Formats: sequence, structure tokens, C-alpha cells
Amino acid sequence: TAADGKLSDDLNSKTDDNFTAVSISKDIELQDAEGNAISGTEVTLSVATAPLLAAEGKASMIDILPTGYNTVANTDATKLAEPAGYVEVNMNAGDTTIKKFSAPITISTNVNGCYSEGDKLSVTSFNEEAGVWTKEEADATVGSGSEMVFPASFDTDHLTGFLLTKT
Repeated sequence: TAADGKLSDDLNSKTDDNFTAVSISKDIELQDAEGNAISGTEVTLSVATAPLLAAEGKASMIDILPTGYNTVANTDATKLAEPAGYVEVNMNAGDTTIKKFSAPITISTNVNGCYSEGDKLSVTSFNEEAGVWTKEEADATVGSGSEMVFPASFDTDHLTGFLLTKT
């Protein structure tokens, strides 16, 4: 729940499979697309994500990934951006869509592959209204993992779809 544009308690939410987590401090103001504090009290959170390689009959990351990411995920046109993970986070307070925050929140999602703790992945966000990808300033940092599955965390002050890539 929320009051005066802020959560009543810190939010530390994970997907049922522990694939993705979202952490928001109760001290951070929840804002609409114009930067106004939200006024709703019932806050909902939804997360869409999929592994790079999915089991038969399940959606993979490529199935849910919006097109056009390679044009901005990589500043070197001679290299191809290799998708490592995609997560889309949406929040609402009643009928109001929460799009921004007064300070960064943390999103973590698992990536599969050969990584080492401390590796950096580029983060690119998708503006679904304009259909435009934008490279974020901050990278995701890979944490300690096992069996080719590693958590990658990044901070953001807005919500949308986020693509993590290695180049």
C-alpha cells in the first residue's frame, strides 16, 4: 500500500521462480510519467521476463523482446549486441501507471552464460509509447552464481522493459 506518493513499507518482491527481484525503499516517491507523486493507495507490481533459452512450449527472451534493440545497445557498429537478459517491470496505483521514482530502485534478474562476479552488462531501456530504445548510463553488475546462472543487478529511476547485453 501507499500514502502520499510513497510505499508504507520497503518493497522487496521476487518472482515465484526467484528469477527476478525488484527493491524499492519506502522513502522513494512513486511518480507518474510526468513526475507527479501518485495518489493511489493500492499498488500493484507485475514483472515479465523469460530465459534466453526456454524449455519446449515456454516463451524465451527473444519471444517477448521488442524489436530494434541492436541499434542502441551497442556503441560499436562493428560488434553485435548479444542479449543476456530482458525484464519488463510495471507498477500501478489504482488507475495510475507508476513510471518514475524520486531516487533509483534496484532490479535484479538472472542471466545464463559464462560470467564472472563483477562483470558488467549494458542496460538498454524501451519506451513502449515511442517505440524507442535508449542506452542507460549505468551498467548491470553480475553477482556470484552457479551452474551458468548469475544474478545481474542495476539501478534505475524509471520503469519499462530493460535489456541486458554483452558486447
